[in-house]
Amino acid sequence: MPGMREPKKKPGVVFWATVVVVVALLSVASFGVCCRYKNPGGPTMVKASTYVWPYYPMFWLMDNGPAPVKSAIRSYFVWCLR
Repeated sequence: MPGMREPKKKPGVVFWATVVVVVALLSVASFGVCCRYKNPGGPTMVKASTYVWPYYPMFWLMDNGPAPVKSAIRSYFVWCLR
């Protein structure tokens, strides 16, 4: 009917899927910065537990994941330390 407003649409599955993908990509991209801080020779301005906890899944996969995943994460870790 004219003059009636449509109800506001709530964020759907596509929106939340996009948020999850973007957050995952940003966490992987920022993993290199974390590697530099976790490295014993790297800067030590903040306590390690302050910035490392979001990356525990990446470190766990690097130690316990399937061989191709381990290799890929270790290669990225080493590349980030250069």
